[in-house]
Amino acid sequence: MSIFKFLCCLLSVGLLAKFAPGANAFSEFSDSSNTVKAQPSLNFWASQKQKNKQNKTENFLKAQNTDGTETFRNAQSAEELKDLLEVREIPEPSRASASPSSSLGIPTGFGAQWGNAWIGGAYGSSRLYSPSADGSISFGMGFGDARKLVGLEVFTGIFNLSGDDDSLGGSAGNGGAVGFKLHRLLDDRGYFSAGVGMANVIRWGGDNVYGGGDDTYFGVVTGRFDLQEGQENPLPLIISAGLGSGAFRSMGALNANEQNVNVFGSVALRVIPEVSLISTWTGSQLNMGTSLAPFHNFPLVLNLGAGDVTGAYPQGTRFIMSLGYGIRF
Repeated sequence: MSIFKFLCCLLSVGLLAKFAPGANAFSEFSDSSNTVKAQPSLNFWASQKQKNKQNKTENFLKAQNTDGTETFRNAQSAEELKDLLEVREIPEPSRASASPSSSLGIPTGFGAQWGNAWIGGAYGSSRLYSPSADGSISFGMGFGDARKLVGLEVFTGIFNLSGDDDSLGGSAGNGGAVGFKLHRLLDDRGYFSAGVGMANVIRWGGDNVYGGGDDTYFGVVTGRFDLQEGQENPLPLIISAGLGSGAFRSMGALNANEQNVNVFGSVALRVIPEVSLISTWTGSQLNMGTSLAPFHNFPLVLNLGAGDVTGAYPQGTRFIMSLGYGIRF
């Protein structure tokens, strides 16, 4: 059914990896890399600069008066001398990295911006109203700058990979949609972000995509709160809360085919840098699971969980998973 496909797409879209400190993506997958252009080592250039500065400083200190007292003969000003004597930390080379997701099936306030793209896939052991398993794939990339002005995330999902859904024509991949999200970082550290979007700007393959024939709009705010601030493992708690229509409607509204606005949200605790525990309310069902980013320098994120743990839909609790790969260019 349509809600299953929508959640599958969001699961894969929600895997956008976080590439640098303070920046996330759709679900922090994401202030949500692989390809880094080759460049000279920053440590090499910094060490050469420090060595030149040290030699220049030693030449100043060697100059002496006839009475043996030291003088800084060549120093033009106190500021110049202070700059020569100052010891600066040598920066580490930049590295691409991934962080685990913070939601299972809903958007977050963070999103992709220019230089970030991804591909992902999702699988469910059953549909909400059918015992048949199914999956989806998604692609997306970002534009703009969420820190300076606003970021734009554009994504597309392709559904019904099993080819069993007659509402989408019955052939594999014959259903999908395109969506977007505008997002903006709200603080200098990149801990808080807000986003608004529409999940089905363009749709094809039938009306049962992204909450039926009704449009899906949403607005969401996400914040990070470090439970052990200043420690090696800060234990980030990431909370998202939003309002949405379409696929985010309540069970009652979905069954009555009524369009209204409903609440959705997610809570995630990153217990270690590579693993987060997640609980998500989609508006009609509760999902629980974990997200893994096992490779620090390889932007692969895996989500594993149980969908509809309270059994709100006829098929009850089902296994859900998604895998995403982030790209930085």
